[in-house]
Amino acid sequence: MLSSDVLFDFEESSLTDKANQTLERVAKEIDSSGATTVEIDGHTDNKGVDEINIPLSEARAKSVSKKLKELIKRDGINYEVAGHGSSQPVASNDSEKGRAKNRRVTVKFEK
Repeated sequence: MLSSDVLFDFEESSLTDKANQTLERVAKEIDSSGATTVEIDGHTDNKGVDEINIPLSEARAKSVSKKLKELIKRDGINYEVAGHGSSQPVASNDSEKGRAKNRRVTVKFEK
């Protein structure tokens, strides 16, 4: 699980400079795994409306996918990208700490 505040500026889907270091580490893990599928899912907190949050979460997932495709050296990997908006929280949206946990991009693959 990658925190969106590490990867993106507020309400943005362009990767920050900090994101490159984080994604380089993730790419190395994927390269050394036997994974053939990488699932990349974007999520938001419940602030704002779905008409904004769902496209934003998808755009963030696509940005991560694009960068990983550049960094991963191995061929034969299928990338599955989705944006879920605020529909899958991992913490309560009743506090800033909880909302921060919900603003994330997850990258899943078999090791």
